[in-house]
Amino acid sequence: MTARLHVIGGGMAGLACAVEAVRRGWRVTVHEGAPQAGGRCRSYRDARLDRVIDNGSHLMLSANRETRRLLETTGGWARVTEVAPAAFAFHDLRDDAAWSVRLTPGRLPLWLFRADHRTPGTTAMQHLRALARLFTAGRNATVAEALAGPLYDRLWHPIAEAVMNTAPAEASAAGFRAVVGDSLARGEAACRPWLFPAGLGAALVEPTLAWLTAQGAEVRLSAPVKGIGFAADRAERLETRDGLIALAPQDRVVVALPAFAVGRLLPDLPPPALATRAIVNAHFLLPEPVRLPPPGFVGLVGGQAHWVFLRDDVLSVTVSDADALAEADDAAIAARLWADASRLPALAALRNRLPPCRVVRERRATIAHTPAAERLRPGTTTPWSNLFLAGDWTATGYPCTVEGAVRSGVEAARRAGPAPHGVRER
Repeated sequence: MTARLHVIGGGMAGLACAVEAVRRGWRVTVHEGAPQAGGRCRSYRDARLDRVIDNGSHLMLSANRETRRLLETTGGWARVTEVAPAAFAFHDLRDDAAWSVRLTPGRLPLWLFRADHRTPGTTAMQHLRALARLFTAGRNATVAEALAGPLYDRLWHPIAEAVMNTAPAEASAAGFRAVVGDSLARGEAACRPWLFPAGLGAALVEPTLAWLTAQGAEVRLSAPVKGIGFAADRAERLETRDGLIALAPQDRVVVALPAFAVGRLLPDLPPPALATRAIVNAHFLLPEPVRLPPPGFVGLVGGQAHWVFLRDDVLSVTVSDADALAEADDAAIAARLWADASRLPALAALRNRLPPCRVVRERRATIAHTPAAERLRPGTTTPWSNLFLAGDWTATGYPCTVEGAVRSGVEAARRAGPAPHGVRER
């Protein structure tokens, strides 16, 4: 029988690795310690709100080519709504100014030359000069250093902080450049936001699990791998709660865990000391229907809340680089974020009524994307010939996003190579 590839971790990196490995002929087993796959993209029914909510909101764009390929492979793309033409609504809490950045079709940025399509009070030349500085910034430059200027507060700061989950004053300009180069630099068709009407789990996780099962892959939930045994230059066994799993000579292992969890399994290969940053999400159950400006989410400027998303009667507020906020209690977080979100005109009638809320903290959501940290991110290969790394924190060339996680999983499966034929599985 065909050799087996074991994936340790059932987040998006692990699931993407499993799908790519199946496509390359491997028999696959996914070992996930939690009772639910998906990692930070999981959805669940919250008892307090009696609604299905996402663990956290993720803004994905049509530039995310590997995520798109995964969705098309598994059938999850049918559960995604792509906003076209691309548009992004903003609201400045300092003066209640509201506007939309609306891209025009095609590769040429003609929208820059239309005042009603760009950030108010700015010029096309200011946009072009800022992009030129970003694309020529050195590897030690920060986003704030590269993009300081008239556009910074109302455009680059909110976008970069969301993408990098790191304050722009310390975030790597090179890391942000990779995202801008894939999206804005390629025109409107690469910038279209993706909405998930039934939730991230319904599009990204559930179809992937169903596809893997249909292809004969095994997904073990609540099944952590507790250790890995090595001999010479290869992994030879996995230690699980149910006993040892011996690895055949042609078997492969991909460790697709967060950086802080890798050292437990690989003490001889400790991950670099990468600082992390938190993300805080607050999900509010609205007492009556509201409508946000198109495309259905808003970037807030000048407050504690950063982005507001609406799905049916649940309003979700996301805060990036949220280490300080994460230390507050749930009631304080809910009150602070509702005070900001309810400044939107669509929520004016509810401004003085704090709705039921679920606060979700991801204290170690991503690494801190500083220039120094970018140089420390490890590659996919390890000293062991049959063991590989995946995870959004590895050197994907992208920040720690869903696309970064998916890319890492695909790369790990490719490094493992095609499944050898004629190998008898133990």
